[in-house]
Amino acid sequence: MIIILSVIVAMVLLTIGLNIKLGYFKKLKEVAESEELNTIAQKFPSNADICKQILKNLKNEEVKIEEDNSSRTSLYLVMKNKILIGKVNAITRVQTVIHECIHSTQNKIILKFNVIFANINNLYLLIISVLSLFNRISYNTATICLWILALMQIILYAVRSFLETDAMARAEFITQDYIEKTNYVSKEEKEKIIQIYKDVNKVGIKSYNYVLLMKALIRLLIYAIVMNMMVNLL
Repeated sequence: MIIILSVIVAMVLLTIGLNIKLGYFKKLKEVAESEELNTIAQKFPSNADICKQILKNLKNEEVKIEEDNSSRTSLYLVMKNKILIGKVNAITRVQTVIHECIHSTQNKIILKFNVIFANINNLYLLIISVLSLFNRISYNTATICLWILALMQIILYAVRSFLETDAMARAEFITQDYIEKTNYVSKEEKEKIIQIYKDVNKVGIKSYNYVLLMKALIRLLIYAIVMNMMVNLL
């Protein structure tokens, strides 16, 4: 029970320490759903065309591009060296596509480690939870497993935070450069979009790191609850 309370307290302190407010996520949603901004977004080329142009600018044209209209998510698949582009028409789509292009230029070893380690992390949590619930390991061993799980969360957070923060920070400037050098929108619209991207990034980087840390703490909380159930079953 002490472990459970400790994790919950850590969640509360994290929320207070980072000054995370519900308004942050509401602001991001409002930007994405703004009809005025989305109308401006329609003036830009398709997501695939933007992706091709940015990859050319980054001298990384060997990356494959695939459109998936059944998904609203865009991501870079490092194992296939492919950018999967979802069907997104929001104003944030330009920076989102550029964000994934930047991922394709990051260190492939770190990117692959992130994917593999994330899967190992989830599998490890599943295995130790099952073993603990069925009393296949002692409480002392379970405690050691918890510390190992905590260490894995730190490693996973450090790697993923580095990759995403780097991509988000660089995407802001590359997007600004792309918008300024094209003539798809008026000067006033350019200034408005660029300012929106700056505002979104200020909120987005902090919010994303908060979500990553909360996910890590939730994993620890899950196993702490399993350990508590384990004690009750003994």
